[in-house]
Amino acid sequence: MKKQLRIVILFCSIFLVSPNFSKALETPLQGKEIKYNHNSLTIPEIKHHVDFNVLVPKNVPDDWTLEIKTYPWEAKTNFTNFRLHYMEKTMKK
Repeated sequence: MKKQLRIVILFCSIFLVSPNFSKALETPLQGKEIKYNHNSLTIPEIKHHVDFNVLVPKNVPDDWTLEIKTYPWEAKTNFTNFRLHYMEKTMKK
């Protein structure tokens, strides 16, 4: 009985403490528009082409831009991986 109670308490604490990523993904980044770099794919385009959740940071400084790099290189639809590269606006490629 004690073991079952511990499992229930553990499960409840994990459930209540773990972040709700899916809810965070559906909301815009605090009303700020994402600035993209170098004709990059956009977050909505990436979400359309993948079958998993795309996690995006919530607090991004205003002077940063985003470049999304897909792998294999330059793939626009049939990519297997991607990376979000946040850079200062003043950085050059």
